[in-house]
Amino acid sequence: MAGVLFVGALIFAIISFTGKNSEADDKEKAQKELASTKEDLARLEAELGTQQGAGEILGDLVRTGAQSADDLKACADSARTLRSNIVSALNSVQAGSNINDLVDGINAQINENDNVCNTSDQSYQNFIDALNQVRDR
Repeated sequence: MAGVLFVGALIFAIISFTGKNSEADDKEKAQKELASTKEDLARLEAELGTQQGAGEILGDLVRTGAQSADDLKACADSARTLRSNIVSALNSVQAGSNINDLVDGINAQINENDNVCNTSDQSYQNFIDALNQVRDR
């Protein structure tokens, strides 16, 4: 009987020891997986930050490109109107009419056209700056 109890105790001790080692192994494995997951998360967070920054730069590029296009169109429209008014003034001269009022209007429109086109030039430069920022990235 003592032999049976001794064998039973020995089997119990082996199972208990094996179970504890298995628990320790499982705990160590879980800790390694947790560390690996934390590293993956940090890498993904860094990557996301980079992508958000690139998205902001591209958004600025699109916005400044659209503004530049609008301002260039305004400059072209202003120049077209100025040309039309100059042609009208020349036709009046040919017809022998008094063109003083037309010349005053043309001078005012030339000043306005210069302002519109200067805005267009600045918008174009802003677009080039945004484009260079994307290239430098």
